[in-house]
Amino acid sequence: ISISSKLHGTSARLGHVIDNTKLKGLRNTLNWLLGKIGLKRVDNWKYLHGSRNVILDGLATDAYYEDDTFRRRAVGKLEGNLYKGEVVYGEIVGYVSSGVPIMSSQDTTTLKDKAIEKQYGPKMTYSYGLADGECEFYIYRIAMGNEDGKTVDLSWNQVKARCSELGVKHVSELITFVYDGNVETLRQTVETLVEGNSILDSRHIREGVCIRVEHPLMHDTFKHKSFAFGVLEGFLKEKEDVVDREEAS
Repeated sequence: ISISSKLHGTSARLGHVIDNTKLKGLRNTLNWLLGKIGLKRVDNWKYLHGSRNVILDGLATDAYYEDDTFRRRAVGKLEGNLYKGEVVYGEIVGYVSSGVPIMSSQDTTTLKDKAIEKQYGPKMTYSYGLADGECEFYIYRIAMGNEDGKTVDLSWNQVKARCSELGVKHVSELITFVYDGNVETLRQTVETLVEGNSILDSRHIREGVCIRVEHPLMHDTFKHKSFAFGVLEGFLKEKEDVVDREEAS
């Protein structure tokens, strides 16, 4: 089990993948002729950007943000450097532009906790140590897919090693251990890691943690959010005019 920080940002993915849309002109004709004589078609490999729910081909549109150029700034260094079939998943944190945070600032007075309000101020912005207007991409998953559409996830150690090769950041690892089957000990471990300041910025709280399980019969990731974040996020969702940017993007 590996437990890492969960970051409060917008999901992003970038893949060096086969574009299955119909080719145009000569390349389409060539593929048709190759198929007729039993030869393999010419695959159209390209880089595709996306959020969690949407493919942003050319970053021409976004489900929530009017200005989506921050996405290319955050993941741009990866374009041209991924293996064929490689897809990276992560979280973009910080700011869309100067004065515009990716995730809405939260009103700490709703917690009715004077200690938290004193520590973080009445308004808390999830800046993750970045200057106003800057953003950063933190990878939490990398998958490799073949031409048949079969996908295999890299292990957490492989993810860290690949991030090092690419010169990019991965989410902060808090602890890694072999699970002994004691549920209560696991629960206590998670609770001790979920509260407190962000690992990356003492000016705001942690959103929570992600618990990654790697086993021959199971490969999955679970989320657990801090109590303080849950209260603040719940308060925001009670307002009908507030959109959850993480869910919308």
